[in-house]
Amino acid sequence: MTVEEGSRGAKDFRRNTFGAAADSTGLAAVPEAYRDGTREAIATYGTPAAEYVAGFRIGDPLADAAIKSLAEIDPTERHRCIQECMDGDEKAMSRSPRALLTLFEAVESAPPWYDRKMIGPGGRALFQHADVFLAALVLGVIAPGLATTVGRPHYMTGRVVDAGKQRLRQNIRHLVEICLPGGLDRHGEGWKSTIRIRIVHAQVRRLLSRAGWETARFGSPIHAASLLFTAASFSALCLEKVRLLGGRLTEGTEEAYVHIWRYAAWLMGVPEDMLFHDKASALRIVDIGFACEPPPGLEGIAMANAIVNSAPLVIGVSDLAKRRKMARQLYRVSRSLIGNSVADQLRFPNRFAFGMLPALRFKHGLLGTLHRLSRGARNRRRARNTAELLAWAQLSPEVRPYGLPDHADHGLSSSW
Repeated sequence: MTVEEGSRGAKDFRRNTFGAAADSTGLAAVPEAYRDGTREAIATYGTPAAEYVAGFRIGDPLADAAIKSLAEIDPTERHRCIQECMDGDEKAMSRSPRALLTLFEAVESAPPWYDRKMIGPGGRALFQHADVFLAALVLGVIAPGLATTVGRPHYMTGRVVDAGKQRLRQNIRHLVEICLPGGLDRHGEGWKSTIRIRIVHAQVRRLLSRAGWETARFGSPIHAASLLFTAASFSALCLEKVRLLGGRLTEGTEEAYVHIWRYAAWLMGVPEDMLFHDKASALRIVDIGFACEPPPGLEGIAMANAIVNSAPLVIGVSDLAKRRKMARQLYRVSRSLIGNSVADQLRFPNRFAFGMLPALRFKHGLLGTLHRLSRGARNRRRARNTAELLAWAQLSPEVRPYGLPDHADHGLSSSW
């Protein structure tokens, strides 16, 4: 499959599905779990919702073809092929499967709209306000987000319930790598980790398809709409939660941060014509995504609670009593960020959270004033936040840089 064939195939599929999804009598084209929500989303948002819905049945033609070709070779050789393609070793790459080379050719050059200069201000915002960003991301975005069908592949593989600490560390590490200067350049660590995620997604799609995934009900495993929803949530929705916690960012800085995630989403295989353009369009995608979702089931509830309870472990709190005390506080913050209605759906403890956000905003407001008055205090905070981010992003030593899962159940898979 060539780059053009993969792109054209995805566009044709969306065009055909769009007509059925936009027609209230044609909801049979929409996976069963999303039909009720899709009807309401299209009535509210019109064409953007119909375009989003079409992504439910789209995987990633180029990455899926690459994984199919890699499945035919020895695991050690497979690891070598991915490593050499990541490094751009043209002589060595000639030994890799053609489908894998096609995938890398598709992302070798950035699209015309990508502005490398946006990485600077977007990344600085993260490192300057890392404590606020991490709280917003974990408690206001990841926890409720994984309670949607986006989290179902993770639940089926056990990647969060059984390995929540490692999963959160991988999220943080990827965030750090794409926001570092040069991180999204062709040979940057953020670029490599994003492409690795894309390849892993394709492998998980293959494994889940063989492990009883209900395509008629949930669409493609890790479908294009879920990836788009995740990127929009990790960028624009996260920024909204940062504001609630007292983080003060300029409009230009916020747009730069969204731009980082727009490019990351493109690298992860979201079709270009589905991508958000700015913070406003990303927030609209989040609204459409939530509107299409069914109510959270037991799996989603388990996922959301696993994330909150894993957070203390990520930052190094291992003592059981201290973990429980911190988890109680984190539940209060999360409830304040996502609202009582959603928190009740997720069966979060009904802890008193009144006044939590004003108190946090006041605290961060004082810190912001101090840092504006003192360059030394500002630099110390940035250095401390950066050091903590890097510490939280450390992965287990047995994790292989370009390893792939070889079983749908995380507990039965080799380390990767």
